[in-house]
Amino acid sequence: MTSEQHAGRHVSSEAPAPRASRPRGYTEQGGKFVVSMLSSGKTHVVSTEARARMLVNADRIALSAQRHRTA
Repeated sequence: MTSEQHAGRHVSSEAPAPRASRPRGYTEQGGKFVVSMLSSGKTHVVSTEARARMLVNADRIALSAQRHRTA
């Protein structure tokens, strides 16, 4: 099997088309990732992008829960 084929299908070596980017919910400053938590008003500084994404997702869940509690 060549590097151009995988499971009988042709695999393109081109990069995928760029998606419309939405705000990530965090910024990178000096090699650290800064996440402003909208649900609590606190700001967290973390060392990895994965942890920043995790905090953003947790914040979205918390905001959704707050909206459902007040509705």
